[in-house]
Amino acid sequence: MPVTNSIHHTLSRCAVCNSEDIHDWFKTDFGSIGRCGGCGQILRADRPTCNSMVTLHQSSNLHNTPYAFQSELVTRELVFYISFLNLCEKAGVRGKILDVGCWLGEFLKLAASRGFDITGIEPVREIRELAERALGNKPIDPRPIEDAEFANESFDAITMWDVIEHLVDPRGVLVQIHRWLKTGGYLGIATINHNSLMYLIYHILRKTFPPLARLFGPMLYNPFHTYYFTKQSLARLVENVGFEIVEHRGYECPITRLNVGLALKFGMRALYVFQGVLGMQGEQYMFARKP
Repeated sequence: MPVTNSIHHTLSRCAVCNSEDIHDWFKTDFGSIGRCGGCGQILRADRPTCNSMVTLHQSSNLHNTPYAFQSELVTRELVFYISFLNLCEKAGVRGKILDVGCWLGEFLKLAASRGFDITGIEPVREIRELAERALGNKPIDPRPIEDAEFANESFDAITMWDVIEHLVDPRGVLVQIHRWLKTGGYLGIATINHNSLMYLIYHILRKTFPPLARLFGPMLYNPFHTYYFTKQSLARLVENVGFEIVEHRGYECPITRLNVGLALKFGMRALYVFQGVLGMQGEQYMFARKP
């Protein structure tokens, strides 16, 4: 039978520690970035709602945002796509897989080529239609994850690549996903890392040279994101819901995503190396298991 959702539709409490003590940290052009008084988690403090976030995505010209990259190149470079599927296969898990926020469908295409029975969720219409065409007109679920319903233990694996930072209630969604996942099944998550060198530099500039900070602040904080996890806070959230972490690593956004000159790409590659040495990569991925 379908599961009844129990997800908060307004960001009113911290997903990591459940505290309602969320206070403003600093202002942006689109709203307030806050800090949880209970655990220090960084999140939106202006009480965004699920409906407003979906509307924001639906009404945006996503082809002109930083999300508009060459999906084939990304699939080739995001090695954790392959690592996650390898993990599932090694554990004998090659059944039904759900990709939440499947975007252009490239991960699902890769999973289908390796024998998985694929299901995708993508509420952004223009992107969903592109994904359906890429997958041979296979229908993609148009509902936001907060409104989706599947039976208990429906899937052998569930992925959320660059999705959890967009959710108003990540804890509620993960609890729901935990129910949908079979015992022994795997969860894959990728998201930004707020404990990266770039965020550290930004906040130093925000206090010492605000005009420069404002130039690249929108690359780090944007209206699409509600949560900014560190590796520590993401691990705490996932374990609190009942998952067992199998692998958790930092990584960097592929250079090929960026429509910039060679000099800037070279500079960013050098920065990536430096961040890696410090263990402060810009992004993170996690594989977890339902015991």
